[in-house]
Amino acid sequence: MFCRKLLWAAAAVAVMATLAPPAKADFTLTLGSGSDSKTFDLTTLAAAGNGTTAAGTAYSWSGYSYDAATQSFILQDFHFGEYDLTNGRASLVTGGTNLPGNVIGELDLEAIRIERQNLGGTSNGPAGGGPPPAFTMKLTASGYTVPSAPALLTSQMDGYFNLPPPGQPPPNGVATLQSWVDVAGPAGVLGSSVNPLSFDVTQQGGAQSANLTSGTFTALSNPYSITHQITLSNMGYGVDSRFQQGSISSQVVYVTPAPPGLILAATAVPFGGLLRRRLRKAAPVA
Repeated sequence: MFCRKLLWAAAAVAVMATLAPPAKADFTLTLGSGSDSKTFDLTTLAAAGNGTTAAGTAYSWSGYSYDAATQSFILQDFHFGEYDLTNGRASLVTGGTNLPGNVIGELDLEAIRIERQNLGGTSNGPAGGGPPPAFTMKLTASGYTVPSAPALLTSQMDGYFNLPPPGQPPPNGVATLQSWVDVAGPAGVLGSSVNPLSFDVTQQGGAQSANLTSGTFTALSNPYSITHQITLSNMGYGVDSRFQQGSISSQVVYVTPAPPGLILAATAVPFGGLLRRRLRKAAPVA
């Protein structure tokens, strides 16, 4: 009787651990131009501000807001060097429960609009020649604490560059959209930081999109994080070369492990058929 109660108690603890929601996420936003960058803690960031990096890159922002209850925020008018993040609304994180087939973590980065301003260079590069410095925007949500379990990262990515006016050459910008999670192992699985889900946008007018799925993570780091990154290279100046509607929406989905008995049964099927054929062949002819 005591053993039965102990088993029921253990089962209840296991269910409670499975149903425990992720902890509140912490957000960081990193903006970079070339080799210089600045990281902002979005959970404590003021509505407006400005500054200069140690390397001399000026940055500022205004119109920022964060709703802790829904873990959502609005990015508006962030400036870093010659790049302007003019819009990035409705970015949010939600967490589900660690049950088979359920979403156990989600990060949505939506409606991104980025322009490059002319600060004394040419239409194709900075003063002195050469390609323009690449712009990088990286958003990380961390603090998800769920029991380690097999999982997949599924991402939907899209965006486009503005169409130039008639008679103007098309822009040759490239936007690389990436998404990844921290993993406990194997570290090189598709969807990890060293091997992220990645999609290039080169089209002007009309969105390009992709639906991507990672390899299976045998375990997640605990806590783990989800990261989205947009890298823009070879951008022209102004509205005509603007990157529009950039978005990365990713979900971490619990994968139901196949029961060991089912795997053994599946692998035994062909051998059972082979055994029947051999027995039939060996049977004496009447």
